[in-house]
Amino acid sequence: MTITPGPAAQAPIPQDPVAIQAAIAERQRRLAATVDELNHRLQPKVLGRQIADDAQRKAQNAVTREDGSLRAERIAAVVALISAYIALVVWRRSRKRAKHAR
Repeated sequence: MTITPGPAAQAPIPQDPVAIQAAIAERQRRLAATVDELNHRLQPKVLGRQIADDAQRKAQNAVTREDGSLRAERIAAVVALISAYIALVVWRRSRKRAKHAR
């Protein structure tokens, strides 16, 4: 994270006490707004929503082309993997049951 100085960091320091107080009040207001924004961004609910949205967008991009049509080859590959996993689980359970039946 790179911190860049704002416009107030480049402005000359005022000499008038009223102007100094106004500058301090303005900096406090901006700092409070920054802290509020960071607090909002770091809330677990907001982070979870961002992660879920990113995952959904990546999943959708993985199975659709830019024109919105489905990528049948990728969907077929996922279906094949899921089918293979289910077949493996069923096979292992049947072997386990056969072993215990002896």
